[in-house]
Amino acid sequence: MDGKVGIVCVVSDSLIKEKKLAAGKIVGELAKLVGGGGGRRPHLATAGGKDVAKIDEALKQTNDIIKKML
Repeated sequence: MDGKVGIVCVVSDSLIKEKKLAAGKIVGELAKLVGGGGGRRPHLATAGGKDVAKIDEALKQTNDIIKKML
């Protein structure tokens, strides 16, 4: 996406129901790491950011972010 970061997250019904996990919360946290913001829907969420240089760091932190939400 031409010098920008795009993030997409999908969460299953069972994880939403059993673990209270939400796609919007996940992308919101990841978007902060890349200088952006995103949607807040539980099943499907998208986010964007401006700091392409931080993509690797955001990917490295993804598992930890999700584990903290479980």
